[in-house]
Amino acid sequence: MERDAAPESLLKIISCNCKKGCKNACGCRKAGLICSSLCTCSLGEACENVSDINRLEDSIEDEDNTPSSINNFIYEDIEDLYLQLDEEDKERQTELEDFLFWLVKKAKTLNNIYYMVYV
Repeated sequence: MERDAAPESLLKIISCNCKKGCKNACGCRKAGLICSSLCTCSLGEACENVSDINRLEDSIEDEDNTPSSINNFIYEDIEDLYLQLDEEDKERQTELEDFLFWLVKKAKTLNNIYYMVYV
């Protein structure tokens, strides 16, 4: 059985019924409170009695929904890094192949010298 967070009479006292925005007539503001999700204003754009945290959360949600130029810049940088790493991997692969080729050549030379000296 689920119980309410508080009695209905208390919830009415700590929530406003603003219709056109929460200005000076706002019940929450008069009581020194910030509007909450219990208020009929529903913290909409017209509500001016919100905490800075709510404003920050709203701005973060907006950023998540529409990529900003900063996000695009970051994504482009990450993509550039991946391309750069791929290029570096190819260069290292080539260097490794060159080294292995040189090593095999030296081994053959050493092998030939061994046979010439000891055989």
